[in-house]
Amino acid sequence: MDNRIGAVVARERKALGLTQEELARRLGVTKAAVSKWELGQSMPDTALLPSIAAQFALSIDELFDWRAHLTDAEIETCARAAREKLAADASQGATYVRMPHASIVRVGNCSFAWRQSC
Repeated sequence: MDNRIGAVVARERKALGLTQEELARRLGVTKAAVSKWELGQSMPDTALLPSIAAQFALSIDELFDWRAHLTDAEIETCARAAREKLAADASQGATYVRMPHASIVRVGNCSFAWRQSC
């Protein structure tokens, strides 16, 4: 499970100097629930997301650690993975069609799809 919320909760909670128990009390959940979020073992109930974001003065997007644009490092990581996949496929005899009016768009974390431009 890709649980970025847990990492954000842990980072922001520590930055505010809160214990898991203090955050749990503020949100009306158990310390065990906060611990499980931070460890990536579970996700908060969707009804809690606005309250969690508000505790840290974050938007819901920031709580999910979502960014509209990839960082240069993320672009390089994904490009390297694509080059390696293409090279591996080519070594097995695969061929690709050139698409001059297409671009790659982000779908999730390091997943891409072709978008045909007109």
